[in-house]
Amino acid sequence: MKLTTSFLIISLLWFSGTAQTIEKFSIDSGGTSVFNGNIELIYTIGEVDIQEVSGGSILVSEGFINPLQEDQTLDVDQEVVLSSIKVYPNPVSETLTVTSNTEVDKLDLYNILGKLELSVENKNKIDVNNLSSGMYLLKITIGDKQVTKRIIIK
Repeated sequence: MKLTTSFLIISLLWFSGTAQTIEKFSIDSGGTSVFNGNIELIYTIGEVDIQEVSGGSILVSEGFINPLQEDQTLDVDQEVVLSSIKVYPNPVSETLTVTSNTEVDKLDLYNILGKLELSVENKNKIDVNNLSSGMYLLKITIGDKQVTKRIIIK
């Protein structure tokens, strides 16, 4: 009886003294994280999350990987500009065209590792003939607004 009571008291103290911890983790079958300058790329099979870490606005998410972020509200003008952007054809093999209600200031095309492959200013077309097939990210700058689109080059 004394042994059972002692065991019960020790167990009660032990379990009441341990606390739960919450950690961020992902259950997946593979993947990694790459950091190149100010671009961070996190990916697993079927899931991609790319974000600019300092000051910019690159953020592309697919699947269940979603970074913590602050709530941001666009004003009506920003929504109109960003929703008017069209990128075609996609997939592309020769020339990629970007159209918008306002003039496009800059187009930056990044490979999946975050390396800048092409950059053009004050043009709405990019020649992709010399690039390898694969997925790329097109950062479109219009004034102080930026939007990123996923592009497939075949």
